[in-house]
Amino acid sequence: MYHRIATLLFSEDTAGLAVSPDQFECQMRYMHDRGFHCLSLKEVVNHWRSRTNSRLGKAFVLTFDDGFEDFYTTAWPILARYGFTATIFPVVGSIGRRSAWHGQDGTQAAQLMSWEQLGELARSGIDVGSHTLTHPRLSTLDPAQAADELRHSKQELEDRLGQAVTLFSYPYSDRSTLVQRLADESGYHAACSDDRGRWGLFNIWRIQCGRDDRAEVFALKVAGWYGRMTWLREETPLGRLLRRGVQRLKHLPSRPAPSPGET
Repeated sequence: MYHRIATLLFSEDTAGLAVSPDQFECQMRYMHDRGFHCLSLKEVVNHWRSRTNSRLGKAFVLTFDDGFEDFYTTAWPILARYGFTATIFPVVGSIGRRSAWHGQDGTQAAQLMSWEQLGELARSGIDVGSHTLTHPRLSTLDPAQAADELRHSKQELEDRLGQAVTLFSYPYSDRSTLVQRLADESGYHAACSDDRGRWGLFNIWRIQCGRDDRAEVFALKVAGWYGRMTWLREETPLGRLLRRGVQRLKHLPSRPAPSPGET
């Protein structure tokens, strides 16, 4: 999971979501030189939905949230050099503008792709999914509002791009059981989050790639260690037991500081 491919000051990217062009180039070269092939998320979802027992081999998927213009100007040419593809999730109500949602506003705002750029990418084989209309935390909305974000963003993308939109990405990776059900009912085939909760077609795990990913960290992610840790944490009885223990520790009342002279 990527957001931006750009060299930014810390004040422009306090969350560390931007990967520099040189860093991204090195990562894609690493994948290419080790014989990985890049699939679109749509291809992989169709494979999962077909319930076939065949394996995908040495494959990986790239997703880009928010729809920043630097995907078009910087990431896409790098991907093309290696014959790779990607799935992008634009914030539909902000296409052609600057980002203005929490975490990507003020000094961290940046230009988003235009409809013309999105259309060119879609015609060239880049998958386009929805990232809502306004980038809200969907679990905080009432069901009607959440459904509107899901359905209207999908419809507008389909009307403007002339192709079916079947993939969704939750803003802030924020989803509840209700939100996942609404995504299903809105006509999506699958939805992406981060690496929390039980895996499913409407909670597809992704590994975040960001500014601080040194070469050795990226290599560990590619090798599958992060995925194995996620599975142990989220899908096994031991992992669930440990998570409950951590949650209980977080909610324990803090011990008051001793008074002067108290031992």
